[in-house]
Amino acid sequence: GDVQNVVVPMMETEGLKGLDFTIPQNPNWEVIRDAAAGKVPLCLRHFYWDHGDKAQMDLAEYTKMVLDYFGRRGVMIQTSTPDAEAAVPLSRELSEICL
Repeated sequence: GDVQNVVVPMMETEGLKGLDFTIPQNPNWEVIRDAAAGKVPLCLRHFYWDHGDKAQMDLAEYTKMVLDYFGRRGVMIQTSTPDAEAAVPLSRELSEICL
């Protein structure tokens, strides 16, 4: 869910190793970036179904937008496609974006 009200207190957790968020559920990326980016590893997930009525979202473009906003250091993106056929071209696009 939306973590904007808890991400700052989460960062005070002793021994925190990283944070894992479903990023489309978080409309205020700024609070996540300011509190955690560059301080702990972030797993910023966005599965195709997380985009709701935007299920036809360009997952590669969305991934690029996330990486551009949060930076690439300490960020892991986890995504998915509705089927293996769609995964192949997405994999190629993500390889280009991430290199």
